Amino acid sequence: MSEPVIVTASRGRERQGALCLVAAMVSFASVPLFLRYLTHFPELDAWTVNAVRYGMATGVWLPYIVHRFRRFPAERGVWRAAIRVSMVSVTGQIGWALAAYHNEAGVIAFVVRSSFLFAVTYSLILLPSERATVRRPRFWLGAAGMVAGIVLMFGDAFRTGKSSPRGLGILLFTAAVWGLYGVLVKRDLGGYDERASFAANLVYTTGVLVVAMFLFGNWRTLGQVSPRLWLVLVCSVFAGIVFSDVLYYRGIHVMGPVIANGTSFIQPFLTALGAWIFLGEVLHPSQWAGGVVLVASCLLLLSIKLGRQPVAPLPVADSTLP
Repeated sequence: MSEPVIVTASRGRERQGALCLVAAMVSFASVPLFLRYLTHFPELDAWTVNAVRYGMATGVWLPYIVHRFRRFPAERGVWRAAIRVSMVSVTGQIGWALAAYHNEAGVIAFVVRSSFLFAVTYSLILLPSERATVRRPRFWLGAAGMVAGIVLMFGDAFRTGKSSPRGLGILLFTAAVWGLYGVLVKRDLGGYDERASFAANLVYTTGVLVVAMFLFGNWRTLGQVSPRLWLVLVCSVFAGIVFSDVLYYRGIHVMGPVIANGTSFIQPFLTALGAWIFLGEVLHPSQWAGGVVLVASCLLLLSIKLGRQPVAPLPVADSTLP
């Protein structure tokens, strides 16, 4: 009787991981919209927006962070394990914020999804356990569909002025960084609770971004920010940092970085729709077609993990649930 229980628990865990990734992508989809909207206000710049948003998120999580590490002293090792992840997180966040000043929201969301291709390369090098996934035919079919979708999405960007060589360069650099981020979360933080992992990374990232704001940002104009704009900043924090990152960490831990990056291809389609509704930024028909291809390819990739797969019988001695 133990084998069906284990199989059911394993499938339930994978479904939970998939749901966490989908919920995270819906939240992440709003981030380019917020960042693009904030570029219209001269009292804010990319460095200041970064520091304020992450500073708020740290303030929200700080009571939990203190409580967590007091209650579970064994988890304090995550502070050392999170150093490399946080360095990558800071770099990616800087590129993410700067990209909004050079590209429209839909272009940002779709081009940065090329992080998937970088994640595959990093996974092959750093995570041997992922090699079984990339050897499956469905994986490469899904990957080819994603590449085609990306080409359709930003093929018109230069012609229509929605991007520039500098803007595209920032996006591709940011994509390369985010691809490495997911892999390092799996490798360096996979043995820790996702909330503890997120907390350590959040504190490190916030510290560096605040220093960067004082060095490069126009922080003196924060006193000119209107209450309405502060409300927008608060909403962006809860949607894009407070909840979404924890969900994403959980999804990476359960599904792996390659699948997590594949799921993220849902995000740009949602962002493009939101940009059309809230910002008046309209994608061309070929770009919408690229979005459909990306979503279809994402679902194909997810089917690798969610499909019914035979599970080898386990010895009685190993049949207890963790």
